[in-house]
Amino acid sequence: MDLSCEHGSFYDYPILFDRPENNKEHIDFYTETGHIETLTTKAKNCSEFIEELNKQFKYPPELLKKLREKAADADRRYYSQQKYTAIP
Repeated sequence: MDLSCEHGSFYDYPILFDRPENNKEHIDFYTETGHIETLTTKAKNCSEFIEELNKQFKYPPELLKKLREKAADADRRYYSQQKYTAIP
């Protein structure tokens, strides 16, 4: 997949990030180029976080599709696990 953008540089997409509920106003994330970034956001799950990043970085459709799939999978796994481990 070609990740170069129209300006000749590469899209800086997240490969690791905090769970959205760890911070109320921002999410720290590590990018594929090795940077640690912070996004000010009120995203409540991984899927919302990816949508917020896309507003800023305007990912190409192929990359955005992959990021959305990974985020949805992470949300499903995390929130289904929470359902079984929550203490009433």
